Amino acid sequence: MDQPTPLPYFIDYSALYQKAEAISHAYRSGNLVFFLGAGASKAFHSKFPSWPELLSLLRTQMTIQKVEDRDEINKLVKAGKYLLAAEAIKRFAKVDRDSRDEAVDREVSSILDQQAMTDGTPILQMAVLDFQAPIITTNFDTILEYTLRSVDLDTAYPVFTYEDQREITQRLDPTEDHSRYIFKLHGSIRKGGLILDEGDYANIYFHERWPVALALLRHILATKMVVFIGFSLSDPEIMPILREATRYAGSYQHIAFLKDTDISRIEQDTLRSYYSVEPILYQQHSELPLFVMEMRNFNPREELTLKLQSKRKDLLTTLTDIILNHNLDDDASIIVFGSCVKYGDLASKSADLDILVIYPRATDLKKITTPDVIPLVGRRLDITVVTRFAFEDLLAQGDAFASSVLVTGCPISDPYGFFGILARGFRPDYDVLDVRGNALERCRMRWLRLCALQVSGDHADLRRACLQWTLSFMQLVIIRRKTPTNLLGTSLLGNARYVIHEFVHILDSRDELFFLDLLKVAKGLDTMRADDWPAIRDVTGKLAAAIGEADDYDDLELITPGAALQKLPIERLIQVSKGVAAILNKVQSNDMQESLPGQMEEDLDRHFRQAQLGPGINSYDLLFFFELIKVIEAPYQDNNAMTAAVEKFRNEWK
Repeated sequence: MDQPTPLPYFIDYSALYQKAEAISHAYRSGNLVFFLGAGASKAFHSKFPSWPELLSLLRTQMTIQKVEDRDEINKLVKAGKYLLAAEAIKRFAKVDRDSRDEAVDREVSSILDQQAMTDGTPILQMAVLDFQAPIITTNFDTILEYTLRSVDLDTAYPVFTYEDQREITQRLDPTEDHSRYIFKLHGSIRKGGLILDEGDYANIYFHERWPVALALLRHILATKMVVFIGFSLSDPEIMPILREATRYAGSYQHIAFLKDTDISRIEQDTLRSYYSVEPILYQQHSELPLFVMEMRNFNPREELTLKLQSKRKDLLTTLTDIILNHNLDDDASIIVFGSCVKYGDLASKSADLDILVIYPRATDLKKITTPDVIPLVGRRLDITVVTRFAFEDLLAQGDAFASSVLVTGCPISDPYGFFGILARGFRPDYDVLDVRGNALERCRMRWLRLCALQVSGDHADLRRACLQWTLSFMQLVIIRRKTPTNLLGTSLLGNARYVIHEFVHILDSRDELFFLDLLKVAKGLDTMRADDWPAIRDVTGKLAAAIGEADDYDDLELITPGAALQKLPIERLIQVSKGVAAILNKVQSNDMQESLPGQMEEDLDRHFRQAQLGPGINSYDLLFFFELIKVIEAPYQDNNAMTAAVEKFRNEWK
């Protein structure tokens, strides 16, 4: 199997996010179904033929003696009359057996078998199978079966075609388990006949020779949310069934992922109005798997993604050894989350594998450090340790990080079932003031960390801290204007791209590309531009410009200087700044990497609160005291010279 190439990173998911609640509800209630067309096979490997390509290959490989017959077939293909072209091939071709159907089906199987399965990359198929939801496909190939075999799940998914009446009847029985299966609506090259030409279509859709197969299709289209992938929604027989199903449809609207250049606005409106299908557009075919992966993050997981399942045992052993080496008990819940879980090998090479360790009781926690790279996954581990009670408190307060981990994280160890119970049953009852207060506190703490790293951190840490604070500020602005009411809404605030998009959308900002560049460089995806990283004041200036005429003091006081700083005595400014320097020196002497996450910020916050700087000192002004350290530590002839330098610096701060 080829090594996958990194997928596009910045994609506009806004249309998908608008359907997040409906997708989540359909998935949780067992009413989400995928419908895969020829485009899904094309995503596996570009060699896989489209409809016209398959017909051209079929015409070439089968003997059609008369020139006028070949010309007629070519005209039909060019006119897009694919069923008639297949009918003509079946009628005019020279075959070696009594059944023309069998002869053509065998040739189709030969053509598809020629596409080397091991050369393909089943990124899209893996993403769909991760849902463990029913799949309908009009494709004849066996890519889905191949993908299941590659992860030892081929026996977990029943696969049946339109001819398997008993299997289909079971799926129409409401007492049966319908959690996952693959329904090959038009047949399979490994089993029975193929629905290929005009006559075949007439038999299944008009004459209804296989009525149970049509009954299942109608039932799904009328009662489920169907996600169409790689299906053009132009099939002459399926589309009328889809339109008819809208007469009996429940509350679900279907979704179709379509390339933006392949559909007009009038076609989009027609799909919405007459077929109950919401088009979600993408720009490049390579983006399609990312849309499906993003959908999966709308719902809690209880298992690792298919890409990581084979490494689960070894990864658990590695993590357990690390935990024991830090004198911590091994009965914690261990959760993996983040981009490496979502994208697997497609994640940026610089991305860490994020781990959350949740302890079931109060304990003296430590920051866990690991070697630079863990050979098993070829990445560094970023391990955060928290107690169960602290994690529950964060969830109750609508914390974006905790909510995102609960929804998108995958447990590799959950000895007491704590994480699984929360993932299945947590129902928030948010207090608006608590949610906003938690967001404000997180924003303030990250600002203090950013200020500290401005003085003593390296460039990479500073860029990450700047991004984290920027996202925290955006989260706060979003929450103040539209406080989330459910777990999914809160967890989306843990998604950086979603936060940036919502922020610029709410405030009608024109700086989305600027903030996306921050995200890209901070994550190491654009190292060539790292030296161009903007100063903190440039970032806050962009944020202030975005808020613009809103004139919201609660937001602006975090990103603009206050007036009271100018009134404080110089001696007071020097005293507070020296206290900040002492805290930073203490952190550095103890090695910042060994301190618990947040400990430095808590010490700095305590220092500023004890300083009692008084009203009118904005949070932004705290940066002044960090930058003042360099001023007061410079050599001076006497105190008067230092006082003059501090006064000058304060005046420039305005």
